[in-house]
Amino acid sequence: MLLVPGTFAGGIEVSRWFLISQVIGAEWGVAVLAVILSLFTAAAGLWAGQFVDSHDPRIVLTISYSLSIVSTATTFVLLLSGTPPLWWLLVSTALIGVATGLALSAVLKIQAAIVRPGAAGGAEMLNVLRLGIGGVLGAVLVGSIPDLVTTMGILTALISVALVLVLIVLRPVHVPRVSRMASGAGSALEYLKSQDGMRRLVTYDLALTFVLPTQLVNLVLVGELLQDVASWCIGAGMVGVLLGRAALLLFGFPRNITRFLRLSMIGLVACQVASALMLIDNWLLQAPVLMVIDIAVSTVLLTYGQGLLAATIQQNLDEAVRGRVSGVVVAARAVLVSLAALVAAAISQRWNSEWLLWSLAASLTLVIVATRGFSGVRARLA
Repeated sequence: MLLVPGTFAGGIEVSRWFLISQVIGAEWGVAVLAVILSLFTAAAGLWAGQFVDSHDPRIVLTISYSLSIVSTATTFVLLLSGTPPLWWLLVSTALIGVATGLALSAVLKIQAAIVRPGAAGGAEMLNVLRLGIGGVLGAVLVGSIPDLVTTMGILTALISVALVLVLIVLRPVHVPRVSRMASGAGSALEYLKSQDGMRRLVTYDLALTFVLPTQLVNLVLVGELLQDVASWCIGAGMVGVLLGRAALLLFGFPRNITRFLRLSMIGLVACQVASALMLIDNWLLQAPVLMVIDIAVSTVLLTYGQGLLAATIQQNLDEAVRGRVSGVVVAARAVLVSLAALVAAAISQRWNSEWLLWSLAASLTLVIVATRGFSGVRARLA
């Protein structure tokens, strides 16, 4: 059922890039929209995380999908008259941000209720695989459609189907509600202060969120004027995400999580260095196949490492605070994504994409060293 909204998410991500290139077409356009998306995701996720611990999370998911329908349907209507205005691109991005923040917190609570106790981490692995498959399907869908008008029409239909499925399929699911503790983000922060292992996991997760900007491919594509290979590059990223998440599900929780995290992030540093070297004298532009391969391998490693951390967090969380802690993590991730997008855009515009890749490789290396290779990561297995 959740594969349908996953396909929508993949499709809307690719469509957003094409809209940015039409309406704005610059590195700062990517960054500004990423900031808007992230800040609204953060605000919505923080509220939703608190709400779903003591109320039905299906209400939140219904609101999320409804906002997505409003955003895509309105974009579809505006596209019928030509290119949408800049103000609507900003508003629609904000709507998708709110919808994303609501959905992330609600889905985490729902999926934990569906599986047996102690299997929340495994459920999160399935969830990230679902998002990976949906992302690939969405990218392929958008890439195979000749115009954005048809694309937005189909995406509107997809998220509408997802809303109907939520109302029907999830109706019999029992989602346990817990009594309210201290309200708001404060109780989540107090919980993190008292749990050394969970605090370490969240710190690692947020550090990686900042040094691994989600808009990297978009920034390089816009900065190097690579619109002709944009679909291939974004598609390679989607395939990499799918393979990384499939590997996560295949291997589950390894006996030594720290070693797997360390190896995946060191491999990612190597890919970033290789990309920077290939951009020297525009050599990469002469070999787009290598660029596509490098993007795919990088996203496999990135997705596996971040997915393993996210699954470990969900596996170790106490059910009484799952919504609130997840909401805080979703909000913090979103804020860091926006900051990372701004910093990355500033570097890309002030210097070039090559310097951006060198900066990211150095930052990730610093995180690996500072965390002593992600030491002390363990999953609490049932």
